[in-house]
Amino acid sequence: MNTEYFTKRENRILKQLLLDGFFYMNYSTRDCDGCYSEGTKKFKSLKTFYKYEDEVYESAEGSVNISLADRYSDGSFDLLENFVGGQWGD
Repeated sequence: MNTEYFTKRENRILKQLLLDGFFYMNYSTRDCDGCYSEGTKKFKSLKTFYKYEDEVYESAEGSVNISLADRYSDGSFDLLENFVGGQWGD
């Protein structure tokens, strides 16, 4: 576990919470059957996010990537469009 990465990520999340009262996390998952999903979730607390993150990693059958959505200079965010695909997708 890279504690420096998680400390920096938490610091960025806390700054976002102070500015806006919420933060967006982009996620992507792929399971062993080749199913893929990605999207963005909005959170209003670290506690809620950590609970979600634990549930995702606990139920994951393959790779998982969860990262704080970048904020552009105009105030908008780099959000992933919700998508599900692969063998069991639409």
